[in-house]
Amino acid sequence: MSMMPGASMIRPSVFVSAFLGVMLGSLFLGLLPLAALHPFFLLAVPFLCVFFLVLVLKPAAVVALLVFSRALLDPLLNLTRGDNSLGFGAVLNLFVVLMTLSLALRSPALFFKPPFVKAWLVFLAVCAVSVVRSPAPVPALKVFFNLLSYWCMAMLPSLVDPKKDDEKFWVRLLVVSSLLPALFAGLRLVQGGGRISGTFTHPNILAFYLVWAIAAVFYILRSESFRPTGPGRTLLAVYVPGLLALLLATGSRNAWVGCWLFFFVYGLLRERKYVFISLAALLSVFLVSDVASRVTDLFAYQAHRLNSFEWRLEVWKDSLAPVREKLFLGHGLGSFRELSADFLFSERQGAEAHNAYLQLLFETGLAGLLAYLAVYKAVAGLVRAERRGGGLFGISRRQAVILSYLVFYLVSSFADNLLYYLAFNWCHWFFLGVMLKPALSGPSGRLRRAAGPP
Repeated sequence: MSMMPGASMIRPSVFVSAFLGVMLGSLFLGLLPLAALHPFFLLAVPFLCVFFLVLVLKPAAVVALLVFSRALLDPLLNLTRGDNSLGFGAVLNLFVVLMTLSLALRSPALFFKPPFVKAWLVFLAVCAVSVVRSPAPVPALKVFFNLLSYWCMAMLPSLVDPKKDDEKFWVRLLVVSSLLPALFAGLRLVQGGGRISGTFTHPNILAFYLVWAIAAVFYILRSESFRPTGPGRTLLAVYVPGLLALLLATGSRNAWVGCWLFFFVYGLLRERKYVFISLAALLSVFLVSDVASRVTDLFAYQAHRLNSFEWRLEVWKDSLAPVREKLFLGHGLGSFRELSADFLFSERQGAEAHNAYLQLLFETGLAGLLAYLAVYKAVAGLVRAERRGGGLFGISRRQAVILSYLVFYLVSSFADNLLYYLAFNWCHWFFLGVMLKPALSGPSGRLRRAAGPP
């Protein structure tokens, strides 16, 4: 018997709808006990229902809304947290995971395409084992789902429409999404009162978000794919100094170094003038009194307390002995803060490692750390495998921007909890996902040109 016309077009959507309906129904049943204790959880029900309906009709609209709004949501999401540190943000994470899995049913080959996806799956598998081993199960699950959501954000650009060349749309959306967080940060700067944090919970998170925004704008200005002209180029060129001014106002020295490295490495890889610009900026920035004082604080002796750098060195030194005790698999995901109260000399209440690599080594052992580094090795490999360009190293300006951005992220992770800043990492991994889409979408690697927004 012949198939009814259009049935093949309807069947995937019906299957995806049924899958999401079952999964979200199970999720809501699990949330009901929490809702009795924390009524804010009830807000998740209509929110996710609307997202579910839009997802079935137009997945790109949901993804665009998430990308545009996530950097603004931390103040609201923090209001929904209970004593167990879970809130509406956890529900949003679960929704992103379910959405990614449902979209993957349409393109299952993407879930097993080497080497990027396999590297992520290995890392997540090691983290899942660490959750079972963790002495802090609730923080462990929270960290695991955060990491899982990062992978989802990296996959979403390829899953929404695998064959469409929508890079320009997504990168422009990412830049536009940074306008409101930058505006709120600017208002805080005008109001005064020390280091600014904008819509984020800490100035350091805002600082790394601003470096990411600077990299995204710089990508549009320098990439061969965009070539903006006229007023658009002028606005972008003015926006970068504004973001740099906000970055200085965060007082985050690690982010300052990371941003400087981004431009310096780009100059080394592709356009030498940025090497000289970076060196000139390094000298001139010390003429700003607030910057100079923040830098000299690192070397100033303080009789009654350690400065920021000395404190980090103490934490790292005190952590080495516990790391050696469980070197291969670690102490369990999310365990550093809880266990550190027993071995940190300067922090009897416990603290984070302020070093993403050390914290991964402590919590997931060598297995987790090496698996995590393999993810970035796969990212760099996919970028380098693209068509070769000009310059001393034979790479395009597009490749140079992405590789310089990777250097910023990896170096900054040595002195901060960069891996655990969720809102920033969603933007970070979605941006990388957009960049990697040509290598991940389809066996031929060809994408059709988009006539407009996805």
